[in-house]
Formats: sequence, C-alpha cells, structure tokens
Amino acid sequence: MNHPAIKLLVIAPFIGTLLLLVTACGPTPSPSPTTTGSGNYGTNLIVNPGAENGPSDAKADKPVSKIPGWTLHGDLDVVPYGVDGVTAASDPGPSDRGKNLFTGGPDSPIISASQTIDISSDSSDIAKGSVTYTLSGYLGGFSGQDDNAILAVQFQDTSNKVLAQTQIGPIKAADRQNATELLQRTATGKIPVGTVKLVVTLTMNRTDGAYNDGYADSLSLILQNG
Repeated sequence: MNHPAIKLLVIAPFIGTLLLLVTACGPTPSPSPTTTGSGNYGTNLIVNPGAENGPSDAKADKPVSKIPGWTLHGDLDVVPYGVDGVTAASDPGPSDRGKNLFTGGPDSPIISASQTIDISSDSSDIAKGSVTYTLSGYLGGFSGQDDNAILAVQFQDTSNKVLAQTQIGPIKAADRQNATELLQRTATGKIPVGTVKLVVTLTMNRTDGAYNDGYADSLSLILQNG
C-alpha cells in the first residue's frame, strides 16, 4: 500500500536542504584582476648578461661565432679574464664576475650585439605610467686607451617606433684614471607609455691600437611596478 503523504514528508526536507545549500554557496566569484605582468618585474631581463653561456676566445685572437641570447652585428668577442692584453681577474670590476667578459675583439673599430625583450604583457601597468627600469653594467677599457663600451636600450611601440632611449657609458681612459678596469654605471627612469618591447644593444668602440678593448660584464635591466 502506497503512502504519498509519507513520501512528501521525506522528500520535502531533502529538497529544502538542497535549496539552502545552493543559496548559501552560490556561484564562485571571479578573482579581482591584477597587474602583476608576466614575471618581468624584479628580475634581470638580459639573457646571458655576463657572457658565461657559450664559447669563449681563449687567446683573444679569433672572435666567437655566436653568443647565446645575443644577435651579433659583427665580431663582438667573449674572452676569459686574464688573457694576455685583456683585463685580469684581479683588476677592478664586478665582485661576482664569472670567468668571461665581453670585448670588442681583434677585427673591427665599431662592433655590437643586441637582444629584443617583449614586455607587452605589462602593457596595462605601462599605460598607467607606473613601470620603472634600472639599466646597469660594468664597462671599461685598457690602460690609457679610450676604447670603450656603451650599453643602450630603445623603448619601442607596436610599430617599432622608438619612443625613447637611454644608455650607460662610454667610460674612457680619464674616467678610469688610465687604469685597466671596469666601472659600474647605472641609469634609471620610467618606461614610456606605449612601450611593448625593449631593444638592448651593447656597442664596443675602438679608438687606439689594433684590438678593440671595449670591455663589459654583469649587464642588467630590471623593471619594477609602482
């Protein structure tokens, strides 16, 4: 024998409980949007900043054919500290240096290498004018010669237009008091609104002698938001 009333008494509380649970839980709210970018903040964006990755020119007489992370525009070289005629590991320079540094090499009076860094993921923060940069590096040369290094950054928009640029260097013989050494230089500022990529270029300039003694090591480009 069926008892509908009994079934109703059993089902009704169950339905009520379901309705209560649905009402209490509701849809999961979406998280608030953030502007943390893609991990570009607070880290060195220059790839292979100390020339430690890849081959080196052990005798400073035959430039390397490639430097990982960099596009070469000529025969920019990588040599170990202490190679005859090039700065020694005991000369003033970065305290955390590795075994190698960038040099201009034996072939060209003006030589360079570059890399392009995509920061389009940070566009919303850049549009607010809140993103800053710190460009830093150790640059130098040999003895009383004015051979030198320049580290520059171009700030480009989606059409490759240069919105602004900055650089550190050159450091010439008088800046080094005619000593063979690398000195730290730093430039800071705000990323221009509209910037989506950074083009970093390291240039070595020879003014004296047969070897391009522009030296560079421990290069750095760091962004901060706020």
